[in-house]
Amino acid sequence: MATFLGRSRKVMLSMRTKQSNLATAATVDSLIRVSSEPGNIVPEVEDDSDLVGGTEEPTTQEVSVRNYNLPLDQSKVKPNTLAFVLGAAMGTVTSTTPAASDVTRLHAITQKAATDFDTFTVEELFATSFQRKYIGCIVDSFTLDGERRNFFSLSSQVYGSGKYATGTADVSEVSEVSIHTRNAVVFFGTGYAGGVPTQSKASATIAGSSDESANIESLSWGYNNNVDLDFLPYFNTGVTWGRAERGTRSQTLDMTMLFQNLDEADNALSQTAVAIEVKAISETAVAGVPPFNPATPLDTEYNYGFTVIWPKVQYVTANTAGAAGDRVTVSIVGKVLDDGTYDAARAWVWNGVFDYLQ
Repeated sequence: MATFLGRSRKVMLSMRTKQSNLATAATVDSLIRVSSEPGNIVPEVEDDSDLVGGTEEPTTQEVSVRNYNLPLDQSKVKPNTLAFVLGAAMGTVTSTTPAASDVTRLHAITQKAATDFDTFTVEELFATSFQRKYIGCIVDSFTLDGERRNFFSLSSQVYGSGKYATGTADVSEVSEVSIHTRNAVVFFGTGYAGGVPTQSKASATIAGSSDESANIESLSWGYNNNVDLDFLPYFNTGVTWGRAERGTRSQTLDMTMLFQNLDEADNALSQTAVAIEVKAISETAVAGVPPFNPATPLDTEYNYGFTVIWPKVQYVTANTAGAAGDRVTVSIVGKVLDDGTYDAARAWVWNGVFDYLQ
């Protein structure tokens, strides 16, 4: 009997279309090539060991509730994956065609005020003839990492209602390039006034900016919806969820920088807020994704890329390090705060996909 190999697995999602309700599957439309483990239905079981009148060891065990657990990681993140994961987690994706383009779509991703999720469907092919469809899925959290001389990577946590069926889909991956830190700039500034970023890496969207790209060794943005899985089932929902709601959101932004001065340490001591912008624009022109956008010709104005802006970040710590023989660095633990006008984070992704979760 042949051994099944992990490289033959497929993970497919309903990235374009959200579910009409928690229990009704949407049609999956895109394959994502992942670098993470398969998902699993996780049952919560209880036995009879707490009941008197039985044996020394339990004699029965039953399923109480269940959910779906999928780590969704992409070690070299592509714009399609980034737009979907950020959009599903943060809650709102508004897609438009930017000026002077026929095929590029700009996806503005903002934080949804309401606590309910737009749910989506996942299908996993484990091996030929072994495929399942998981219904009522959400993105609870993600981490976007960028390290000097490496591709940006994305890791995320997907949960599902616990409802599943046999899957039959076979869809393709959207053809795109991965996004590398070699094509990224990082700006530190004094504030953000609501502007939409351009693809120019020479200019920032935030105010009072300085280009810190040469000093950034690594950065890591963590976003967490803090979903309380115990709260999602309720009376008369069976073994699956009855609702899909987030908890209280939280974010972090951690960085390692080459030491240049004491500005970061002083900002931590004085609790001076900074605005931070990361803009990564690839060297590859956008191609449209049929059927909504033509695949050719390639766009002459826009390349694949993304921008994230955090309007208000305050440092928890900004500690210097550097033993003999090492470079002196500053390790920053940042808290992402709501600036009162433009929320705590905004993101934009340029690619050829028409829209997400509509």
